[in-house]
Amino acid sequence: MNYFKLKINNYFLFFIIIFILLNINYITLFIPKIDAKELRFNPYFVNLKWNKANVRSGPGKQYPILWQFQRARLPIEIIGEYDSHFKIRYLDGDQGWLHKRLIQKKERWAMVQPTSQVLRNKPDINSKPIFIAESGVIGKVLICREKWCKLEIKKMSGWIPKNFIWGVYPDETIE
Repeated sequence: MNYFKLKINNYFLFFIIIFILLNINYITLFIPKIDAKELRFNPYFVNLKWNKANVRSGPGKQYPILWQFQRARLPIEIIGEYDSHFKIRYLDGDQGWLHKRLIQKKERWAMVQPTSQVLRNKPDINSKPIFIAESGVIGKVLICREKWCKLEIKKMSGWIPKNFIWGVYPDETIE
């Protein structure tokens, strides 16, 4: 009797393995599509709406908090989307997930980095300096052209080279 059970279990296992091998294409139907959707996603910059935003390890409250942003208007890069959450990348390369309600897209803001920079009267390195913005200062993006952006910081505006701000792509124009 034990020999019979063993023989049946071996045949059963054999048929299950054959079934799986023959139907391997159907297994992909059960794999989550998050990664595939992110591969087709075109990244873009937005900014935080509130002074407090929890960045999570996955798209939902059930995932643990990785860190917390504590600054409104902070520019972040959206690199993916799933349901009601965005996958984001921050200036230092760290990635996580934010709920869509924590993001605002109406205005564009950029952060001066990696060091303090002179903002100028015109988009020209030889034009008159207006003021110096410290590293980490956030300014409202008014205009971006080929290599320069005009930022407004505390009711003052000036031009800064694009490679000294986080929140605008090198080939992006904003009018």
